[in-house]
Amino acid sequence: MVDWGITGAFQALQSQLFLRKDVRSLSKKVSNPTSSNSILKKEVDKSKSDLKKLKKLTKESFEKLSRTEEDNARLRTLLEVSVK
Repeated sequence: MVDWGITGAFQALQSQLFLRKDVRSLSKKVSNPTSSNSILKKEVDKSKSDLKKLKKLTKESFEKLSRTEEDNARLRTLLEVSVK
């Protein structure tokens, strides 16, 4: 049986990791003077905004999960590490 709550939480964590890598990559491009800084800065700002939204949604979805104490402790640890 698939636990969709846990599956959703892990998918959200994977999305956060992808967005973090995207933000870092775009930040490096913005610091490169040969790139079009205004366009890249907009992309970085959008990625940062998306990351903030995703963190908020991840927190909300985690709070909605009703699991055993052991599952809650394990997921809370994973979530806290990913949100920092």
